[in-house]
Amino acid sequence: RSIVPVQMVTLKYDVAIRLIPLDESPLWAQELHFHEIPAGHWSPFTHPREIADLTATFVEANRTR
Repeated sequence: RSIVPVQMVTLKYDVAIRLIPLDESPLWAQELHFHEIPAGHWSPFTHPREIADLTATFVEANRTR
């Protein structure tokens, strides 16, 4: 089980990666943060700003851990 904070960015319109397998994710991380963005499978190309902002915010919030 992970003892460091974990962030999961899920994609509302991704038809390739289903969310059901992620239901057990809380079992594997003490501190788990979920964020859903309104994007599909190619989100790194279509929503790079949203992903970068979520990542930067998460890193900054956990910098001293």
